[in-house]
Amino acid sequence: MSATLHALPEPAHPPLLDAATPATILIVDDDNTNRLLLRSHLNQAGYQVLEARDGAEAVEMYNLHQPHAVLMDVMMPVMDGYEATRIIRQLASSRYVPIIFLTALTDERSLARCVETGGVDFITKPYNKTLLKLKLEAVLRIRTLYAQLEVHAQTISAQNDYMQQEQETAERIFSNMVHRGHLLDDCFDYRVAPSAIFNGDLLLAMRLDKAGYRILIGDFTGHGLPAAVGAIPVAEIFYAMTAKQIPLNILVREINRKLKAILPAEIFLSLCVMDVSATQLEIWNGGIPDILVKPGNEPGLLHLVSQHPPAGILPDASFSDETQRIELTTDSCVYAYSDGVTEISNSNGEMFGEQRLQECLLHDNGLGAVARTWAAVAEFTGVANQIDDMTMIEIAANQIPENLAK
Repeated sequence: MSATLHALPEPAHPPLLDAATPATILIVDDDNTNRLLLRSHLNQAGYQVLEARDGAEAVEMYNLHQPHAVLMDVMMPVMDGYEATRIIRQLASSRYVPIIFLTALTDERSLARCVETGGVDFITKPYNKTLLKLKLEAVLRIRTLYAQLEVHAQTISAQNDYMQQEQETAERIFSNMVHRGHLLDDCFDYRVAPSAIFNGDLLLAMRLDKAGYRILIGDFTGHGLPAAVGAIPVAEIFYAMTAKQIPLNILVREINRKLKAILPAEIFLSLCVMDVSATQLEIWNGGIPDILVKPGNEPGLLHLVSQHPPAGILPDASFSDETQRIELTTDSCVYAYSDGVTEISNSNGEMFGEQRLQECLLHDNGLGAVARTWAAVAEFTGVANQIDDMTMIEIAANQIPENLAK
């Protein structure tokens, strides 16, 4: 038979069993004699007993008292044992409720249905007292294990929620310390996509007294919190020395010296720092993918390859702070990106790659170059997981004013 399940309050989780807490067993049977016999057996075995005369009463008793196990008759008036079991399972949600069917049925189909509807076992009538006791002990041991696992899972979940909140708070503090400057100025278009709460990529920009900007793009080894730790001293050095108009080569030397002193050997920073004006680009690149320059309306892209190892590897005596300088033509655009953009893979393990990136930069479809690239990456990867931080910036030289107010 079928019955409508009304909106009942979610039952509280029953306490864990221990030696001082006798288990409560709900007997569901429309036969008074059967209930009396079962009550006697269970009381002798040390169990507390609840009784229900049909499936509807069984649902109500389960919801009110949360017994540790249920002995469920199959054929009953009002609501049979199959339907009562289905509803109890629904009320219990993910919790383990051991329901043992009591049945005089012996055909395989009826016994199989006992299991299909949510029973963990069945006992055929007339009852064997010893077998009943052993089966109850077995399912109650399993129930205790399930309950212990749920408690552990809830504890872990609460700890994870706490850690998530702590990391999000730390990330806000981190962002306030690191991500200030002038990235929102009209000459920049950029995207940043961390693979974890903390971003191992670093993107900074600050106006210079002269007509131009200083831009830093960095990519720490790995990602997440360990990769982000070094970002704070790098940002402090960048902003302080840029504000004092310290030359670019001295800035990168100081960053290398600081990171070499504080970072473990396995963590370093792929780093590119650029001074960009409307007419000139000065660059120091240590391990960042090629900086790409699109020279106005001319075809193709100019590649400025990395000429140095990443920062934080070499001691000061071996470090080279030599920079490159190139002239920029009218309407030039400069592009910098971390390797997470080109190395992101789709579900087949194929990387997005530099060729696709360059096609995005060269073929205008009405969107900005960075927006085109991000859309192409999303289409390429589909549902593939992002395993590395991704950062990209476009610098439009013709948008840089001749004189910038501080």
